[in-house]
Amino acid sequence: MRHVSGIVLAIAALAAFGPSSRAASGASAPAEVEAFYHWYLGQAGANPPPVVSTKIGDYVTPTLLTRLRHAYSSGQFAEGTDYFLKVQDYDETDWNTHLVVASRANDRVLVTIGTVGKAQLCVHLAQVNSVWKISAVDEPDQSGATDGCRTHITDEPAPK
Repeated sequence: MRHVSGIVLAIAALAAFGPSSRAASGASAPAEVEAFYHWYLGQAGANPPPVVSTKIGDYVTPTLLTRLRHAYSSGQFAEGTDYFLKVQDYDETDWNTHLVVASRANDRVLVTIGTVGKAQLCVHLAQVNSVWKISAVDEPDQSGATDGCRTHITDEPAPK
């Protein structure tokens, strides 16, 4: 009986701590980006800021998260532009209720936020354990790119 209860306990632990429902859901890149921005915009004024929250790891690649947390811990965020919004200030009420996410490619999503002081963002993604996660956020390419997004972020190496 002791062996059987150990197996039952192991199965329960796998169910509770195994692959997340996010990984199992297979959500599309636009759906992941939309979920992130709804969560992120709801964190306005949070202390500590979202970049140190464990929840942000659900949406952001480990590489980007490490880079952002390093910047935060070294004081590079003080009075600066928000990495995920590319602005310093915004109308929280407007931006929380006006969010449009449009897929541009498998790994790029164009996000439009707000009607007052509207912002457009090009969100780059990578799959991590079968979940789309944000790898970079950039302003849209105004040079005439067909999908409005650069194919890679300028401080990152171009994909091969």
